[in-house]
Amino acid sequence: MDCSGVYNVEETLSPDSCSKTPTALPVPELSATCWDLDSLTISYIITGATTASDTGYVPGDLAFETGISTVNYVITDPDGNTDTCSFTVTIVSITPPVIECSDLPNVVDSIPPDSCSMVPDALTDPDIYYTCWPADSISITYNITNRDGNIVSGTGLIAGRQVFDVGLSYVEYIISDPDGNSDTCSFTVEIKQLNIPDTTYESPDPWHEAYANEDICEVYFTLDALQILSDPCNVYDSIWNNSPYRTDELNASGWYPVDTTEFYWYIRNVSGIIDSSPVTVVVHDTTIELLCPESFTVDADFDSPYASGVDAGIPYFKDNCDSILTWTVSGATTFEELETDTLAPNVYVVHSLDTFNLGVTTIEYTFSDGNGNIEVCSYTITVTGPPEIECPDPDTFYANENCVYPFDPGIPELIEGVPPIDWYWTMTDTLGNVLIDGSGRVMSDSTIGAVDPPLADPIGEFDFPLGVTQITWIAKNVSGADTCWQEITVLDTTPPVFTDTIYENCVDPIHWAVYNPTTSNARYAVGYDMEISPVPDYRTFPSGDTSLDLLTLYDNCCDSADIDIYWEIVFTDVPNPYDDGATYISHDTIRGYGQPSEYVDPDTGLPTDIKLWGDGVNFDPVTHTITYWAEDCNGNMSKRDTRTIVITPRPEITKEDY
Repeated sequence: MDCSGVYNVEETLSPDSCSKTPTALPVPELSATCWDLDSLTISYIITGATTASDTGYVPGDLAFETGISTVNYVITDPDGNTDTCSFTVTIVSITPPVIECSDLPNVVDSIPPDSCSMVPDALTDPDIYYTCWPADSISITYNITNRDGNIVSGTGLIAGRQVFDVGLSYVEYIISDPDGNSDTCSFTVEIKQLNIPDTTYESPDPWHEAYANEDICEVYFTLDALQILSDPCNVYDSIWNNSPYRTDELNASGWYPVDTTEFYWYIRNVSGIIDSSPVTVVVHDTTIELLCPESFTVDADFDSPYASGVDAGIPYFKDNCDSILTWTVSGATTFEELETDTLAPNVYVVHSLDTFNLGVTTIEYTFSDGNGNIEVCSYTITVTGPPEIECPDPDTFYANENCVYPFDPGIPELIEGVPPIDWYWTMTDTLGNVLIDGSGRVMSDSTIGAVDPPLADPIGEFDFPLGVTQITWIAKNVSGADTCWQEITVLDTTPPVFTDTIYENCVDPIHWAVYNPTTSNARYAVGYDMEISPVPDYRTFPSGDTSLDLLTLYDNCCDSADIDIYWEIVFTDVPNPYDDGATYISHDTIRGYGQPSEYVDPDTGLPTDIKLWGDGVNFDPVTHTITYWAEDCNGNMSKRDTRTIVITPRPEITKEDY
């Protein structure tokens, strides 16, 4: 067998494929000295990634698996003599294995107390995917870089077995196959120390106090620093202080001004946990002094809205350190209208003499020594000018029998104002009609200073009518005017009064009476042998009859025509004449509006008579009641008054036997 033309085959797989039929395989040349070629036997044996054997040549459609396969050809002659030759078929995969850490969150775990390292419970294995190579041919390695930059490497997966020190570590996995395909993924593992043991460091003295002398506004303090006593887990990251007057962040000593300065020393570990220790430095200063002038009042210039040439005065002040005296103004006079005097560097006061507007101007001085000590005082300069008046409070009264209320409304209060002041007033009723006025009347002395205060003359007693009366007061002087309003309300609370009378009358006369021992006419039957008409007995009160009307009707504020009259008649039950009084007849109460003589049937709306029932059985008087009440035009309701209506009986009619 001539294998000189045999060569090794190498082909690359397509993506996502793990086997391939080579494009062409080498074929050895056969030769023999003593035997014909047809008598020779050829066979093949394939070992490695792919295994197969058979007689003849390797089939052209045989698929080879990923990896290296060795093809051995064997030729045998009839005498048993053999010869061999071989070559390799290498199938190269380009699909890399995959290691996936995206489902692994960056692991954060907390170390147990008194420990410096741990196997984190939260760490899990990554997801691994491979297609063409068996598991035992896949290589997994890792590199762990700790917070100091040291790298720990190894093989396999680390979940549940790898110990991590306190701090942040970077973990990288590398997966590879025999073809050199590889993938990586990474994540972090942070082991946190959640508390800093207070036995591992010592805080500095938290309180320092001193006094400044008369010429110095600060004190130099030599202050201790926070000290680390031990660091068993090598976790301390830094210490510093935030004093605004420190030498540097590791040295809090320095010049501290008059004030209370609070700052902190901080210690931090690699987990970002910070402990702090407070320090207070107190520097006392001498007390500053500030006293403002007393408040005062001045009159405005004549016929002017201001007072000129006013001496505003200056405050008293004292301090030992650099100080600033400033002022502000509010109220009637604006800052732009006043001038400033500078008495010394950083000492500013209101210029005198100066001009101040009508009203109240407040001047406020602020004295500060630059060390946080501040004193503030203020005073006012009041310039009185236009009148300011305030009317008496509203009053409410009840009308008398003449529907008025006599009352002296008084005069407004003069809050402020420079004489001379002229007063005016106008009084109007509810409809705006002018009842009386003092317009155009000068009601105070026109000589300056003659009346102090220049009050209005009183209106005096006035009969205030029903409703709301408004008094408009106006006060004027050369600087302006002010108006206020006063209301006097008179209410009607008196109900109407009336007189009525007791009504007594007999039942209507009998039209006819007939003896009939066999009567069965229930309409006219009375007893067992008499027929009469009318029956039952009643007294007719004809429409328009004024016997039941009120005799008089009076109200203090309303006309009698504007008073509503109400009444009701309650009937007493009477014996039933149809059964000789064995039962009683009841009659509904009737009610009316207006006089009873004007009674209108509620069903028909027409004037109608009123029947007042009598006793036609026992022939006794029957007493009914009528109740009256009235409401005036202002809604005042009278008490109810009940009177009797007595209906006397007719004579009894009987048949005499002869």
